[in-house]
Amino acid sequence: MFIARQKSPKQILGGRESVKVAVVQISQPYLNREKSIDRACQAIQEASANGADLIVFPENWLAGYPYWTEGWNTEQRKWIEGRVWFHDAAIMVPSEDAERLGQAARQANAYVVIGANEMDERPEVDTIYSSLLFWGRDGSFLGRHRKLAPTHQEKTFWGVGDVSDLAVFDTDIGRIGGLICGENAMTLVKAAMIAQGQDFHITVWHGSFALHKGPTLVEDDTEGVFMGQSLSRAYAVESGAFVVCACSWFDPQDIPDDFPYQKGDPDFRNYNHSNGGSTIINP
Repeated sequence: MFIARQKSPKQILGGRESVKVAVVQISQPYLNREKSIDRACQAIQEASANGADLIVFPENWLAGYPYWTEGWNTEQRKWIEGRVWFHDAAIMVPSEDAERLGQAARQANAYVVIGANEMDERPEVDTIYSSLLFWGRDGSFLGRHRKLAPTHQEKTFWGVGDVSDLAVFDTDIGRIGGLICGENAMTLVKAAMIAQGQDFHITVWHGSFALHKGPTLVEDDTEGVFMGQSLSRAYAVESGAFVVCACSWFDPQDIPDDFPYQKGDPDFRNYNHSNGGSTIINP
């Protein structure tokens, strides 16, 4: 007797056989919001021309991670000026800048996820968050995720997110959600995301780095010990989701000539570990 196989009521990847994913691993015009958006739109267009359905940018790609050091033995003028650049380069949603990215997603007919320095949209509030911003293929803004616990010195740059945006977005290519850097090591946060069901989990990082090896807290990963790779693989096993691990790559040629820190400055060398290493991991 032949028994016809029934179609499962739950469809992975939105019922598709496959989905093409692109990870953008290019540098940005450092702390220049408008020029970074220009470059992002070009990258989105290129990925779309190659058939991408989902396009992912790394942590704080828009418009740059704060790589400099602040402390008692550093030059105050430089990091105060750096703070002004950092503040002025943040994106706010909604805004014309956000609309440009939405338009790029619509023209690409693709979902776009971008790590950003996002300013609080409330009047008279200048808090900046390390955020993941999500756009639909129709150009609509799906939502955001703000990093819950900035790591180490990051707490001096970014505010603290909350659980209201631990969200997974239902799309025609499957359910998409993401976490930022060290959040992917937070067991209960991961459980909250996994419980919502994900086809794609986005993990974003400001580079491939090794911790606690000295002489500084964060060093280049020269031995293949970057925790982001192991955490991303573990998440794929735990969740049954495809994990898109997007790692920054930074070119010091993109530092503006009038920025207070330049290549070779001893207080501005943490960009060395923004050397790529992006991967896409199956379940």
